[in-house]
This record gives sequence, structure tokens and C-alpha cells, in this order.
Amino acid sequence: MEAHGQMAGVTIILPDGWVVETGDMDPGLGGLKDKTTSDRLPGTPLTRLTGTDGAAGVVVRHLNRWERRKLKRGQSR
Repeated sequence: MEAHGQMAGVTIILPDGWVVETGDMDPGLGGLKDKTTSDRLPGTPLTRLTGTDGAAGVVVRHLNRWERRKLKRGQSR
């Protein structure tokens, strides 16, 4: 996956159990925040992230509790 966090920034949301490898990201002013867990579940893909962090940066994370709640509410309809 390629991401460029130039002026607006980029947020990437990965499913639980997925792990991201960020070694090929070019550091910029905004920085890179990897908020994913390091525990990769068996059978899940390893995501390799490349690109530049730029001025606004790149954030990689899992769903937060509000997003999970909204997703669950949408599935029950």
C-alpha cells in the first residue's frame, strides 16, 4: 500500500489482527504513527506501507470503539 501524507494527512484503518510494516516510509515533518498491535493473527495478511509522511503525516490504526459501535449498529438494520 502506498500513502503520501502531504498537506492533509492520511489515516489508514486496518482490521484487527492485521499488522503493518512501515520500514519503507520516507520520514517527513508530520511523522508516522503506527497504532496497530504487533500481534498478527494466523492467516491474516501483512500490509507493507510505502510512501512519504509529508507535512501532515500518516496514521495507521484499528477501528476505535465508536467506529465499531457505528458499524455494529449498521449491520443490525
